[in-house]
Amino acid sequence: MKRRYSTYILLLLAMLLSALPLRAQNNIYKIDDSCFPLYMKADSLISTNKAMPKIDELMAQAVKVGDQKAQTLALVLKLRNANALKNEKDLLEYFAQVQAMAQKSGYLQYYFYAYQIIGVFYYNNDFTLKAIDIAIEMHDKAVEMQNDYGIWQSSVFLAELYWSSYKRSRARHCFLECIDTFNNTDDPTIKSQSLTKIYYQLAFTYNWGSEDQLKCIDKAEEHVKRNIDQMQVDFIRALNAAIGKDEASYRRFRNNLINSPLLSRAHGEGK
Repeated sequence: MKRRYSTYILLLLAMLLSALPLRAQNNIYKIDDSCFPLYMKADSLISTNKAMPKIDELMAQAVKVGDQKAQTLALVLKLRNANALKNEKDLLEYFAQVQAMAQKSGYLQYYFYAYQIIGVFYYNNDFTLKAIDIAIEMHDKAVEMQNDYGIWQSSVFLAELYWSSYKRSRARHCFLECIDTFNNTDDPTIKSQSLTKIYYQLAFTYNWGSEDQLKCIDKAEEHVKRNIDQMQVDFIRALNAAIGKDEASYRRFRNNLINSPLLSRAHGEGK
């Protein structure tokens, strides 16, 4: 009886909601169309003294139309702006606000993104150990919340921090966890990612020319989705060929890189 009653309530709620006018969300962030131009303008002003008034305008409009995602994004902009201005006090204040709003709105990807922003802040200011502690806390929270996206993002973040700190075995463990999460989740956001960069970085944690490294490179190529993915594969293959004194292979992969349109656009003046 209780189940039939609950079903009736849900059907009634659906009918009521269908009768309400729906506000358009014809933009990439799927927020109210009245909020989208304000978001884009505020985003373009990050790190300037004009950013906060425009973000506040976005927040006011988001509250007016009841768009909780837009409200969450407004707080993310405040967090990013504090990061750009290297204002630690504001950074920590907006970090807490983003996480509270993300939990309220259900857009938990921003809960974990907030961790990344403050982690990068401390890393860029030479507090690497503090950044690693933040990434570990982020990972622990994701596991506690059983959130695959959070586990994926925190594993990637932690792996890259270890990788850049030359902690190869720890980085390897985290990269392998990234791959395991990818292989065992149905989360569409994770599944849309390319594993090439993960396998590419994982390859650097093994000895040059080792069987494990070569397997990683093959896997990296297997998951290529974008031009930048193929460039990473060609680059590490060129390094392997150079170390192995295989000049013909080295020249082949080097030429692939030199002739890549992506490289010529990014580094037109580079050697």
